[in-house]
Amino acid sequence: MVAAYNSFGQVMWTMLVFFAWILFFWLLFMVFGDLFRRHDISGWGKAAWSIFVIFLPFLGCFVYLISQGRQMGERNIQQAQAEQAQMDDYVRSVAGSNGSAQQIAEAKKLVEKHHPGGLDIEVAVRSVGNYVDRAQLVIAQLRKIGIRGTLKTHESAAGYAAWGKGDFTMIATQDRSMDVNDPSGVFHIAYTTEAGSNYGRASDPKVDELAERALKESNHDKRKQLYWELQRYLLSRGDHPTVAVAWVEGWFFKDKKLRNYKPGLTTYDNNTFMKVWLAQ
Repeated sequence: MVAAYNSFGQVMWTMLVFFAWILFFWLLFMVFGDLFRRHDISGWGKAAWSIFVIFLPFLGCFVYLISQGRQMGERNIQQAQAEQAQMDDYVRSVAGSNGSAQQIAEAKKLVEKHHPGGLDIEVAVRSVGNYVDRAQLVIAQLRKIGIRGTLKTHESAAGYAAWGKGDFTMIATQDRSMDVNDPSGVFHIAYTTEAGSNYGRASDPKVDELAERALKESNHDKRKQLYWELQRYLLSRGDHPTVAVAWVEGWFFKDKKLRNYKPGLTTYDNNTFMKVWLAQ
């Protein structure tokens, strides 16, 4: 009993030390990240802080956090606002100043030009969650421009089978719940020509080229710029059926004893762990 208690205590202590080190390195990266993006101190000031944090890391991190904590939060907010403002400005420039009524009128003229009297299509959707309700909204919007949609519902698995075979005219709505450990997953799952969820096989050489370049780029800042360029390009086209709303950044840890585990590209993969085991 005593041995078991000691073993449990050692495990808890090891876990505590492990997470403490993770926390420390996270603080270290946060401090250096904030330090080198600042514009209110000179290069000598940054060098002094760097020497302090490198040679006295624990003390240096805590002193920096205590003295700069509020300013760090303000700088994070300012950076986020600047990035959002830049994206908003670009979206507005791409979308133009036309109101929704004018856009509907232009779309209706375009439909009438190619399909006098309107167009009848089948709108497919999987009977999952609120998909059918969303599909009804899509059909109502299409009706405004002269496209009359007839709703066709599929059982979930049957719907995926139809999408994979290209057996559809239009998919009203289809979420992709991606659990990826890299932004490349978002684009290689849904946007590139051979992407598994690119059911309509939309193809653009520039999308493929930017996605491939970003995937191979080892520099973090350059990769970020490439993915931003890819997002802006997709927005400027405005004709791609896939829209990524957001993704959450997280961390994945794998025990060294775990065997045959391969991180899935989506939350639908590797959920059962039927072929995963622990080494002795």
